[in-house]
Amino acid sequence: MALTKDEITEITIKRNYYLHRSFRVLRRLRDLNERWYLNYLDFIISDENFWDVGEEKFFEMYKVYCENRDQQIDES
Repeated sequence: MALTKDEITEITIKRNYYLHRSFRVLRRLRDLNERWYLNYLDFIISDENFWDVGEEKFFEMYKVYCENRDQQIDES
């Protein structure tokens, strides 16, 4: 059964919302610490560390992650 025009519009709106939200999260991570944001995303996705937390907590955890990575480099 083919999708109706309204169903296609609804799917497109949802897809655009999630895409916009993803870019907003990436931009904020980069603004907080440009050095580690891609590593952080890789850490979350590849190690299956999907945190079911609020957005602010997610960014707080990123700050801690960056501090730990910077400290590891300083100790090397």
